[in-house]
Amino acid sequence: MQKSISKPLACCLFSMRPITCESLLRFEQAATFLVEKQGVRRFYVISEYCDTGYLRILERLSKSAEIELVAVTHYTDPNPEWLEERTKDLVPPFHRVENIDTGTRLLRYRILRRIKAMLDLSDYCFVNSSEYPLEKSILVHIKKRLDLTVLDLGEAMA
Repeated sequence: MQKSISKPLACCLFSMRPITCESLLRFEQAATFLVEKQGVRRFYVISEYCDTGYLRILERLSKSAEIELVAVTHYTDPNPEWLEERTKDLVPPFHRVENIDTGTRLLRYRILRRIKAMLDLSDYCFVNSSEYPLEKSILVHIKKRLDLTVLDLGEAMA
């Protein structure tokens, strides 16, 4: 009899601006809850958040719990050597880098497709819609994922 190997619970972060003391505090409380009580073991984070308070909170959490921090990039058809050179400064603080080849050169579509791919990999999602509402196509994608829990720091602060 074979045991099925289940993937670890995952969470993604995008659209987290503006960064405030209150949003960082709420994020830390919620992320700690997800790790300690829900068993989340992987965080997919857009690579642009490499040097933010959100990532520093996740780094601290990763020291006390076995969680993996994955930077997600969105380069189309990259040469492996070029991609490694381009992302070498991401590890650390991330444990690894995952590139989502979006199949387009248009920046807007690369960003949207990367976010949708991150959502597809995740069970939970952090956003902050207080100042920048989510793109309509992202909202539609989220609504299709009945098993995805969205934690909106913007709504929590309202």
